[in-house]
Amino acid sequence: MLMVNDAEGPMSTKESWYRIEYHQIVRGVVQPVAWVEQANNHGFCVDHGKTPGERAENWLRYCAQDWVNTGAGQPGRWVGVLWRLDDDHQPLHEMARLEFRFQSNADVTERGSVTA
Repeated sequence: MLMVNDAEGPMSTKESWYRIEYHQIVRGVVQPVAWVEQANNHGFCVDHGKTPGERAENWLRYCAQDWVNTGAGQPGRWVGVLWRLDDDHQPLHEMARLEFRFQSNADVTERGSVTA
């Protein structure tokens, strides 16, 4: 828990933990989790002009592109699932699900690209 001081003394600020799971899709079947990352990030929730679902999906798309660029996954169909975590870091509810295709680009400097 993050502690913040204000004019009246210390106050606690609830953390915003999220879990992103990446599953490969093989012959139409979603496979077990291939990669998991957790992030403490409330920033995407306060983006202006979009619905909460759109904000969550946009952040998931950004994270998926970042993950693809690390080279951790294999080319093919994937699904990313964004979970809100509770205080014990257990999945509370699903916020977004995004299917994407990881296409390898052997002739360019980037590892690949995400096409939703």
